[in-house]
Amino acid sequence: MMIYEICYLSKASPHLTNDELKNVLEKTTHYNNSNGITGVLLFSSGIFFQVLEGDETLVTNLFCNKIMKDTRHSDVYVILRKNTKVPFFSGYSSKINTSQQHIEVAQLKKYIEKNNILNNPDRFRRLLIPHLTTMLTSS
Repeated sequence: MMIYEICYLSKASPHLTNDELKNVLEKTTHYNNSNGITGVLLFSSGIFFQVLEGDETLVTNLFCNKIMKDTRHSDVYVILRKNTKVPFFSGYSSKINTSQQHIEVAQLKKYIEKNNILNNPDRFRRLLIPHLTTMLTSS
């Protein structure tokens, strides 16, 4: 069975409050875990980075009908959309600030390397703020 992946970056609304951010992260984790969607959602310095993995119909519907229409973020940049045989992330996790919360950085770095995300560094690095880029790409 094939797993469908979508990986994207987006810019948080400047009016996004801490309570709204917490709500986004809690609802995302609950919805994705309840629907068999694996991946990760990171938020740092106004930038969201998310990987969604699961059934193609579910992931595409979630991305197109919920995520793309959510006014709490803008400038959505899709890094990749593809089928894969095995999900890269074993569960769903959300983190508010990657520098203060321990996330599986090694796993995220492997994901980025596996998918050659850094081979298109101009747009990727321009969208990620230096703090997050440094954390994800450092050895």
